[in-house]
Amino acid sequence: MAFTIAAIDLYMRETPSPRMNFFIGKGKAVFPKHLRAISEVHMTVMTNDGRSTFGCSADWPSVGWLDKRDGITPEQKLVGLLDLVQFAANVYLGEGGNGFTSPFALWHACYLQILAEGRRRGLEDLSSAFASSMLERALIDGVCRLENASFLAALKQDLLQIRAGDVHPSLANVSGYSSLPDYARSQLAIRHTVGLADPLVDADLSADDRVDDGEPETLEEYIRQDGLTHFKIKVSGDTEEAMDRLCRIWSIIVNEDVSAPYVTLDCNEAYADLEELDRFVAVLGDQLPELFHRIALIEQPLPRSMQVDASASSVLRRIAARKPLIIDEGDGTVEAFREAQSLGYSGVSHKNCKGVFKSLVNRMLCDQWNASGVAAMMSAEDLTHMPIVSLHQDFATVAALGLDNAERNAHHYFYGVSHLTEDERASVAGDYPGVYTERRGEWFIDIRSGEVDCSSILSAVGFGVLREPDWSAMTAMGVWNRNLAENS
Repeated sequence: MAFTIAAIDLYMRETPSPRMNFFIGKGKAVFPKHLRAISEVHMTVMTNDGRSTFGCSADWPSVGWLDKRDGITPEQKLVGLLDLVQFAANVYLGEGGNGFTSPFALWHACYLQILAEGRRRGLEDLSSAFASSMLERALIDGVCRLENASFLAALKQDLLQIRAGDVHPSLANVSGYSSLPDYARSQLAIRHTVGLADPLVDADLSADDRVDDGEPETLEEYIRQDGLTHFKIKVSGDTEEAMDRLCRIWSIIVNEDVSAPYVTLDCNEAYADLEELDRFVAVLGDQLPELFHRIALIEQPLPRSMQVDASASSVLRRIAARKPLIIDEGDGTVEAFREAQSLGYSGVSHKNCKGVFKSLVNRMLCDQWNASGVAAMMSAEDLTHMPIVSLHQDFATVAALGLDNAERNAHHYFYGVSHLTEDERASVAGDYPGVYTERRGEWFIDIRSGEVDCSSILSAVGFGVLREPDWSAMTAMGVWNRNLAENS
């Protein structure tokens, strides 16, 4: 079937204040009012026989994670990022406006142009990946709708025409998405983020610091309410400080009698000294052996700029022999995982903001390496995925990747679905049984025994989203970004 991209509209949806502070790395993630907004894409896709539908995507433009360059304000980074999203929309209109048959080939052609332009503008490759992925996800959604298929069905039927050999020659003999499991898990475990300053027990919060909105505020309270079994713990680059906090967290997990806890550590580029990272892993293994046994991986310990330093390879391999190391911030291009793996990294994170097709192809690389006896792994991480579009599309991709758990954090840093309109809240209430539950007149992710039932997301025609977002509640991205630039 032939398709055409007829129009693309870009929006920003402003959000309420977060209910809790969030710390990443060694600093606080600040959410000033003029930066609190979700980027959203509306794409009109048509078939050659005249049928038309929408495709949508959404994501939190987290410049604090995407772009850690010094000397540039968050406002400047966000203006530059959204300018690149607008450039990406023009690329997709130019490449897809005259007709195309392969969504994958269209994505790849557009991705290369967006990456090149991002570099010309001096932006981080992760920012280019974000801009590309915003349009890519809307494209996938629109094509799935025109094919009357869910995302999983589209992959199984090769409707997206993935040809991984176009990206990685070693996969040249693979046609379609070969890594789709026969039965994608619909029950996905929530890996709860434990930020560097997140309160762990009641004593960590003074009466003045409590939100008192009826929702849990401490790790202990979340374990009790949601039956958590999976945890992602943020780690600073200070070994003694990290060990003290890890001891406290492990004590809570043990005291709450969590069954078979699954733990990952996220360093967020905190270790610029490889020898210090080596020492941290050794100390952790010696002093907290029970926790060490439960740690599945250590995420992005080194700054992204050190990821491709060949001199680090022998030390990386020594550390990875004790615990797998994966890249996250270092995964800025389609080649990054392959390059990192050759240096001694064990795996890569999935995030929709880095590219859906890229994650699918990375999954195929993992399968190929594992089949050859070289261990490789993948995890699913979050970028403040807020309902509906961003969260659902990521859940759908996680299932397609054959993973059984994913980091989730927006549900405890933000309050329910308070950013949605009444019509959208009605969709949350009625269209996705098992995904949401009502408490005190608000809708929240329904986490039971640490898991969410994503069946209704995985079966939805389109990319995990049944109904069209309420565009009337948003501001045109160009207008929003211009106001930000003029008032910063």
